[in-house]
Amino acid sequence: MRGRPRLEPKTMCKGIPMKMKLLFAVTAMSLTGCAASPMPPERNPSTEASIRGAEEAGANGVPAARLHLQMAKDEEDEAQRLLAHGDERARLVVLRSQADAELALGLAREASVHNEAMRATDDLRLVRARSVGPASPAPLTAPTAPTAPTAPTAVPTRSTP
Repeated sequence: MRGRPRLEPKTMCKGIPMKMKLLFAVTAMSLTGCAASPMPPERNPSTEASIRGAEEAGANGVPAARLHLQMAKDEEDEAQRLLAHGDERARLVVLRSQADAELALGLAREASVHNEAMRATDDLRLVRARSVGPASPAPLTAPTAPTAPTAPTAVPTRSTP
């Protein structure tokens, strides 16, 4: 054993450094992960459903939702172009397109709910104004014209003897 160098078990394993084994394992796992993820289909039904839902929810009437809806449509076209060329980035563009379509749908729904809440608030104000009655002035009436000031009247005083 004299001529043979002593190997530390933490740094070497059967002649291969542990760092090299770790690097090999990480590389193999990352290549396997990329190979295991399938390319997206030519058409993503989930993205198309989100786009259609956003359109039906009125996204074209809400500026922010319209922007994200257009971005989703553009990204879907870009994903199809990348997919036709076999580019692996197509999967990420499809995911981004789906996220933008869902955001457009959420913004359109939020605007719709906000409008309904505003209408309900207005209806409540009208009901409250009617229930108060004529005793108190309604907040929606025009102000009355002020009357002209009158001259002070003399008040008789009593004289004390």
